Amino acid sequence: MPQTAPDSIHVLWPDEKNYARFNEVCGGTLLPSAEAYKAAADPQLKAFEAQGIKVERLEFDPEELLAFAKGAKSTAISA
Repeated sequence: MPQTAPDSIHVLWPDEKNYARFNEVCGGTLLPSAEAYKAAADPQLKAFEAQGIKVERLEFDPEELLAFAKGAKSTAISA
């Protein structure tokens, strides 16, 4: 069965206040700042939007993300 593109995607969208903790939760593997993270992600997200895919940038709490991952028994969080 062929895969079809989703109608929408949801993307965690950190801000400067929570980015350092988000990076820690992700194992310190992210870009050095929220600004750099967003700049790197934005072209791909705009490409999705150009294809008619709705992109929702979600504000979030890194502690809630960590609690969710632990509850789901996840071994890693990545962006």
